Amino acid sequence: MTLRLILGILVGVASTVAAQEVPDLLGKWTYTVSGLEMHAQCGPSTDTGELIIERKIAARAYRGRERGERSYEKCKGANVMESSATIRFKEGDLVTVDYDEEGWEMKRLRYVDGELTGIAGGGVSSRWVRADQQGEDSGPTPQQLADLDEFLEQVRPELSATLKVEYFENLRRNLWKSGLSSEDSVQVAGVTVERMTSCMIDMMRESVMAQEIPVDQILEQQNVAVIFDPRSVDMRANTCVQDAAWNAGVPIR
Repeated sequence: MTLRLILGILVGVASTVAAQEVPDLLGKWTYTVSGLEMHAQCGPSTDTGELIIERKIAARAYRGRERGERSYEKCKGANVMESSATIRFKEGDLVTVDYDEEGWEMKRLRYVDGELTGIAGGGVSSRWVRADQQGEDSGPTPQQLADLDEFLEQVRPELSATLKVEYFENLRRNLWKSGLSSEDSVQVAGVTVERMTSCMIDMMRESVMAQEIPVDQILEQQNVAVIFDPRSVDMRANTCVQDAAWNAGVPIR
């Protein structure tokens, strides 16, 4: 009788401990938000960022810091926001992120199969992936790469048009000043812009292959700004732009 009672207590204690176990959230999480309302002037927007959960402060609570960035398809630059936060594992699979900064709304996420997902209503959703898990992936599938190549070719004309607006006229003028005829200056400037475009397309694909950006994120959002925003090119630092210009034999500016 006594032995059965002791065994019963031990089983009860073990069951309670097992029920209280929660996944370890420590580490860096990267996230993407989709379904955001379109901006009247700047068009579609993209929210990306990272949450670094630094230390455990209680059995079901953590402290960390988040850095988020919102960029727009039609406007230059990005809005960067940062805040420390308390992360709590609630009952079931609910995880909350409560921010220190005023004006930041608490996020409610679900932890399922090692990932966090959030639904804010109005079609807005977010996907959070632990950074070290991303490195374990085998990379894009052949079908994803085929879809990616198709998508990049679709954005090629827009990318080329944007680069033409940014660089063509200065290239043409400098080529003409170097001694080329007006006709040849136009032709070489056009070829140079197309070389810039091809270089940037290759650069975007390489970034995906290196898994700097999840390919499913790009294909889901169908937004090239997830990888690269041509409106934010730093011509002094971008090798694609500079190499094409030097190949033409003239400076851009």
